[in-house]
Amino acid sequence: MIQTLFSIDAFVTQVKDWKIKKKKLNKHIKELRFNRRLLTDFETTRYDESNLKLTNILLNIFKDEFNAFGIECGFKNINITDSWVVRYKQHDHQIAHHHGKVMYSGILYLDLHEDQESTTFVAPWPNEINSETKLARPECKEGTLIIFPGHLLHFVKPNLLKKDRNIISFDMNCDVEGINNR
Repeated sequence: MIQTLFSIDAFVTQVKDWKIKKKKLNKHIKELRFNRRLLTDFETTRYDESNLKLTNILLNIFKDEFNAFGIECGFKNINITDSWVVRYKQHDHQIAHHHGKVMYSGILYLDLHEDQESTTFVAPWPNEINSETKLARPECKEGTLIIFPGHLLHFVKPNLLKKDRNIISFDMNCDVEGINNR
């Protein structure tokens, strides 16, 4: 009998009232400064002082979605430690990476055309039969929020369209049964 010894769970939800929330969010994003750092193939607001308010804005606008995640996982408290916007112009992409020492990371698909792919995740172990790397790409569309373990490798294939692909990404730790994991 086959039994699953390990699995990797992700919280995936479609944001309620997406168009209203996107409009609120875009007002704040217009104020942020995007940079293209050395050795990267995308623009981001990460590492910029103008980005400091984004976390509170996310927690306010998407409180229902974060509460649903916390309830489903049994967390007493959710602490977003960092948040930023990433813009992928035509041909931009991101190599495989993880988010280090955080419990969870998240992606909110702000602008995602139906012909643009969502993020691809890499399993931390190979296929048992042929040793190939296991990949997963959840079905996402504009307004999809996905929260996943921060240690999980993931990447973004090149944006082949002239239309920008924009996401908001964040890292968070959570209080579990009164244990603070900041």
